Amino acid sequence: MVIELLHCDYTRPNLLFQGTSLVGVLDLKGIPGYAVWELGKLAFDPRTFVSRRDWLDIALTAIAAYQSRRRRPDVVAAARTAVIYHLCSLWGLSDRYDGSHRAVPTGFEDYWLDRHALTGGLLESLEDLEAVLPYC
Repeated sequence: MVIELLHCDYTRPNLLFQGTSLVGVLDLKGIPGYAVWELGKLAFDPRTFVSRRDWLDIALTAIAAYQSRRRRPDVVAAARTAVIYHLCSLWGLSDRYDGSHRAVPTGFEDYWLDRHALTGGLLESLEDLEAVLPYC
């Protein structure tokens, strides 16, 4: 994996679509990181995983579309990096706990549960995913 300048939050809320065409990207940060990590976050979206039976087809289509524009030899790591991201991300926790030692509802709870489900699903199918990703 090679370090490149990344968006660093290339996820669904920061992508603007017109119909099925991507027309804009919000909040570009240009921070050094691994592009395959960001590709994994985008392709393996927690909401898509829990709400669609065809989540794998959607993920592979997203990766194949990326690969058609910019071939990545490290694409096999996309699922594994998504697992690592979702296991380690503390996004939203500071909003959840306001310092008073009591939990404050934030609306993030469903997202965290979706991430948990996705992480388990990716771990269960990681070997199969890593076998198919190079052919995207």
